Order: sequence, then C-alpha cells, then structure tokens
Amino acid sequence: MYGGRSRAHHPPSDIETGIRVTNVGFRLGTWNHMGGNGAQRGLVTAANASFHFADGSRRSPDAAWFDAKRWKEAQKPGTLFPVFAPEFVVEVRSPEQRARPLREKMDEYIANGVQLGWLIDPIEGTVTIYRPGQEPELLNRPASVSGEGPVEGFVLDLTGILTGS
Repeated sequence: MYGGRSRAHHPPSDIETGIRVTNVGFRLGTWNHMGGNGAQRGLVTAANASFHFADGSRRSPDAAWFDAKRWKEAQKPGTLFPVFAPEFVVEVRSPEQRARPLREKMDEYIANGVQLGWLIDPIEGTVTIYRPGQEPELLNRPASVSGEGPVEGFVLDLTGILTGS
C-alpha cells in the first residue's frame, strides 16, 4: 500500500509525459541551485516523494519546492512522513488523466497549506495557477509561466512541456 492506496492506482505514465515532468523538475532544480553564491534556495522533489498533509491525505506532486529550514523543523525522530506541505507544487496532466480529479487535487494542495500550484495541461494547452483564497487563474497557451511568492524569480519556459518535445 502507498499512501492508503495501492500502487496499482498509480501506473507509470507515457514517455511524452515523463519527458515533460522531467523537464519541469530539471528547470525548477536548476533555478533552485542558482540561489546566489552557490547556495540553494530550498529543496526540490519529484513525484517519487510523498507529502503527508494535515487532513490525513498523502500526495506526490510531479514537482515540489519547499524551504529547507521549514522542512528540518517539521521532521520528528522516528517519523518517516511528518505532516508537511511544500510551498509550491506542479502537476502535469498525462493523456490517461481526467482534468476534474487533477483540479480537485490542486484544490486539496491549497487547502493543506501549499502557497502556489501550477496545473500544466498539454492536452488543453493551458496552465492553471492556484493560490490560497483566490479563484484559479487560467492561462491559454502561454510561452512561459512566472513564479511568485515562495518561488519569486522562477520562470518556467514551457517549450517542450506544454507544446511537446
């Protein structure tokens, strides 16, 4: 079992989606490591990392960024999954995923303390930005999307992500 759900519910994705997700993580990781004086801005994870939320759910975003100090403070001896929400998450829709459950997942992220979320939908050619206390903002076929708040200064060039390789 994984997060209360069988791994069978999370099959590997298609190659094109895998390339898109890898590109997002790589670009986020590159920005994170360019924090000045060789210092990292925070920590970046991919879909193989799981976050345990206050509502009891456990989620694995395609990419996430969070403050290293906050993470260190959340860790408890003997606890593999402390209750912790990253500041920023990205999900990339794959052809086998329906849009509605992904939108609900993004709402769940925000409800559990995530400050900024991007849902990248190559099928529809959109990026939806999620923020606490606001309606989601839909961008239609953007060339890039700019970070704010916790990831101010991060600009994700969507070439090869929204439009394919």
